[in-house]
Amino acid sequence: MIRIIVSTLICAGLAAPAVAQAQSALPREGTIEQTLIFHSTFQRVALDKEFTQVVYDAYGSALATNEGGFGDRSTGRCVGTQRYIKGKFDTEIGGCQFVDRSGDTYFTSYTVLGTDMPGHTTTKGSYVGGTGKYAGITGSYETRRQGLPSPGEGRGASLSFAKGTYRLP
Repeated sequence: MIRIIVSTLICAGLAAPAVAQAQSALPREGTIEQTLIFHSTFQRVALDKEFTQVVYDAYGSALATNEGGFGDRSTGRCVGTQRYIKGKFDTEIGGCQFVDRSGDTYFTSYTVLGTDMPGHTTTKGSYVGGTGKYAGITGSYETRRQGLPSPGEGRGASLSFAKGTYRLP
């Protein structure tokens, strides 16, 4: 049993540099397909009887549909806010920073309009910058987000599928 675990860890360690190398050879433009899973903490602030603002901080991971593709196995942090008017979802805005396995980062900005809530939402976003191989990135994406069961009071979880395009200088 111990040999199997050690062999698995060694193989995983040998595979990690190959994935990082695949990500370092990013084409100047291309398509993006990712699955993202995020967990968040949030605070709901009732500003008056009809207007509520929710502020959240979310952490998660992105897996490219094709191994080694754009942002594969990156981790991310997103901060944002949702607005509710008369108890009905109105809009959401936010931004994220993702770090890939080689340490390079890319940044996104996004918006959700109230017509999609609850359950599933369509997020429209933009790539707004980055470091390393993502420096100067531009592009756009759309995600289909589904809420998952809450892990507890003041916490959220979601599963998203993203598709988009990017361009590098």
